Amino acid sequence: MKFVLAMLLAFGLLLVSCKTNRPVPPEGSEHIRMWTPNPLPLLHDDGVAYYKVKDDLFDRKHMTRISIALIVQSGITKPNIEALLGKYFRDAAARKGFYWRPRADHIDVSAFVSPEHMASDMGQWLAMEFKTPADSVPQWQFDDVQFAQIGVAPVDRFGLTDAQRRVVFRKLIEDAHSQPPLMPIPEADSLLQAHHLSRADLDSVSAEGLAKHWAFPTMQVNG
Repeated sequence: MKFVLAMLLAFGLLLVSCKTNRPVPPEGSEHIRMWTPNPLPLLHDDGVAYYKVKDDLFDRKHMTRISIALIVQSGITKPNIEALLGKYFRDAAARKGFYWRPRADHIDVSAFVSPEHMASDMGQWLAMEFKTPADSVPQWQFDDVQFAQIGVAPVDRFGLTDAQRRVVFRKLIEDAHSQPPLMPIPEADSLLQAHHLSRADLDSVSAEGLAKHWAFPTMQVNG
């Protein structure tokens, strides 16, 4: 169990590192939400069915940033996602007339496979196109692990469905995050009893979630 805990903490630090390398608004920045339909319409474009869930502008002296997020539902292939994100990126790059500068100097467009991956706020995107003033051309990042799981039928393990194991994984991560390193996880005993799992089973679920990049719970990052 200690080995799995160490893996969880190490993976969490890696995700935080990925997150902090992304462009973020400066402290005290003005936030203008540009697009807030409710309910969200299901859109179809470039072979992908998706929801556009965020189109935000941060326009301040130190940065003019456009941040767009999509949650993709079907038609998920790398060429389709590249085309879709590229379309939104070009649209964002063409916008002009901001207060502090003529065009945005930070742009990021992300695709997520689920609301939970986006809500974790840990950089768990499927793909991202972004550009900062340090980039001469737009940059791309892909999560090949998540792409490899697209279209793969979920399986039951330890008497639990794929969805149930994801819930167990999220509870373990959430509880581990609140504990000092290598301390026992209080949630573990209740999970063992509720789902009739052995500790080896629980370790296996933890390892599976890490290996498959399952969604983390939303957590406050200290520091």
